Amino acid sequence: MILYQLKCSNAHEFEGWFRDGATYDTQSAKGEIECPICGDGGVDKAPMAPKLNSSRGENSEQRAQQVARKVLSDLDMLRRKVEDNFEDVGDKFAEEARSIHHGEAEERGIYGEATKQEAEELADQGKNFDVVLNMEVMEHVADLDAFVQASAGLVAPGGATVIATLNRSLKSLALAKIGAEYVLRWLPRGTHDWRKFVKPEELKTHLGRAGFKIGQLKGMTYNPFSTEWRLSEDTEVNYLVFAIRG
Repeated sequence: MILYQLKCSNAHEFEGWFRDGATYDTQSAKGEIECPICGDGGVDKAPMAPKLNSSRGENSEQRAQQVARKVLSDLDMLRRKVEDNFEDVGDKFAEEARSIHHGEAEERGIYGEATKQEAEELADQGKNFDVVLNMEVMEHVADLDAFVQASAGLVAPGGATVIATLNRSLKSLALAKIGAEYVLRWLPRGTHDWRKFVKPEELKTHLGRAGFKIGQLKGMTYNPFSTEWRLSEDTEVNYLVFAIRG
């Protein structure tokens, strides 16, 4: 992975991770890089030397942590951007990804859903992606280790995964299960099985087995007065994980 300091035509500066310099050049030529602040597509490298991530050295580790925190803080914006600019193909994701890969369908950004078997088949066929989002999925699967392994096969070496899930704690039982389903009725009763909620240390173990290195782990807390979510150190209920595949 390589980190560049970037600048848009409106003078906003921000950082961007890329698999390598050639990946940056390709995405830049296609106009695929946009400013996360204003959405401007006129983006160029700011004058600085690129920084490479490394498993050695305190500075590189600190830099990775900073980038991870930035990725997590911008997660909501990323999700909105995907929903606004990519085509939702629903449960046809695997089929459509194959068609695009083989040139049988128009090349475009898509998002959707795939079963564990479909994910494994895509991975076996060598089809992978720079970023894979697993948002509010982990707490619903029957075999977590098998799911993480299948998901890992979809992440290109040096790529990243972002995971949002629920911790198995007494607090999550009270708030995410009983509170959300039976008291506030935000969700239909029976949406969640609390026994399938995933403790952060369990998820770290599964990700480690699949060849991922944890970049950042943060909790998400809800403010009922402002009706806003924010990142926090409290991982007792909702939490997010950013991890890079080695």
